[in-house]
Amino acid sequence: MIKFILFILFFGTLLMLLAGFSIVRSVRDLLFGPPRKAASAKNASRKQAAPKKKQKKIFGKDEGEYIDYEEIK
Repeated sequence: MIKFILFILFFGTLLMLLAGFSIVRSVRDLLFGPPRKAASAKNASRKQAAPKKKQKKIFGKDEGEYIDYEEIK
């Protein structure tokens, strides 16, 4: 039983430390901006996701138009 309680305490302490580091990092990024590595990675992903030139239609204007037909029974 004591091992289980110690495990729960250890796990809770670990979670609190991780949450604390996350909060400290968020406050640091809010005050000083993201680190240069993260900023350059974001810029690189934006450059890759930039829209390309519009492609011309592959099919002609007459394709896909409505055509009258009669059903044969």
